[in-house]
Amino acid sequence: MNILIANNFYAPDVVGGAELSVQGIAEGLASRGHNVTLLTTAMHDEDTTLNGVAICRRRFHALMPYIEHVHARVSPKKIINKVLTIDNPRNAQTIAKVIETHGIDVVLSNNLLGITVELWRTAHRLGIPTMHTLRDCALLCPNSTLMCDSRPLCGENPKVACGIMREWLKKASKNVSTVSAPSRYTLETHRREGFFPHATACVIRNAVAFDDEAVEQAVAQRRASAQAMDDRPLRIVYLGRLVEEKGIRVLMDALEMCKPHSIEAHFAGAGPLEGELKRLQDEGKQVYLHGFLSQDEVHELLMSCDVLVAPSVCPEAFGRIVLDAYIHAMPAIVSNAGGLPEVLLPGTGMVVDSGSAVQLQRALQSYSDDWDKVLEQGIAAAQSVREFTVERQVLSFEEELTLLL
Repeated sequence: MNILIANNFYAPDVVGGAELSVQGIAEGLASRGHNVTLLTTAMHDEDTTLNGVAICRRRFHALMPYIEHVHARVSPKKIINKVLTIDNPRNAQTIAKVIETHGIDVVLSNNLLGITVELWRTAHRLGIPTMHTLRDCALLCPNSTLMCDSRPLCGENPKVACGIMREWLKKASKNVSTVSAPSRYTLETHRREGFFPHATACVIRNAVAFDDEAVEQAVAQRRASAQAMDDRPLRIVYLGRLVEEKGIRVLMDALEMCKPHSIEAHFAGAGPLEGELKRLQDEGKQVYLHGFLSQDEVHELLMSCDVLVAPSVCPEAFGRIVLDAYIHAMPAIVSNAGGLPEVLLPGTGMVVDSGSAVQLQRALQSYSDDWDKVLEQGIAAAQSVREFTVERQVLSFEEELTLLL
């Protein structure tokens, strides 16, 4: 197949987990003999090749390039530009030229902010079937989180402007032939709102690249250090932005309720709640802030901790962070926000109600009082990561794309 994959960012421009997933899928399909072209945003037009994937970087029509838009402060210009990153018919010619130049048979779209949903219309007009992968709730919410300051969890009750955006994008989604999502929650949320009325639907879980030997070494290290656990607090770790929607305040409240000196909390990331975490430090709480870390530093931090915590209060499309725990042979405590519980396989952690500091405190305390459970669930987590291989994900996408031809 000649496959066009579209995502608003692509390596080496990695903003989050979506870029890692898209790169794994693109390179995986290329390694299986398909001709893969990657369409993404850029400051200037440029054609390159990376690991067998032809990359078409384009500056799409807007008031500013998308990468500049992402980092720009709120202003009238950015507000107007936001509309142009969602949909802009002026992008049709750019998209059509890439499709025709590379003889595309089928399109796999992902995050389209910046590229815009004009991709769907152009592909449909040219007779090219499209499969779309839902990686967040950007089609339902300009913030992609279904949350804003004035209206938390506004999924079924959006602001007027958000409602207009949904209806517009819903019409555009009629041009999509197949829709996939990494979780049932994400898929059903969009279908319930009337998106993709003509598309077949499937769940294809996100994947993670890992080395079997490294996972086995992590298990061995956990076993070797098990005897020393009784002499210290439970070390929990949070990775990500320090913001309200990720449940940081809920975690802070839970820590306040834990038995003294029973929990040691490590935070890797930055955000507006960093100051409040520092306040806990000043009060003598066992809270440690690590800021942004390199991949090697993240690995070291995870191996030095016992349980990963993902207490999000906004609906998560998947919960890739749980896979980081699996690779490092550690259990995870997650909230039931969106698709997070679907990632946590039986015997590899605990699920608590989103926003419940009491339940989170009880979960934390249950691990600090039972080191055997920490070790057993960590080993089970390491075994479970094999359910999320890139190879399995690539084969699933290949099968769905083939059905469109």
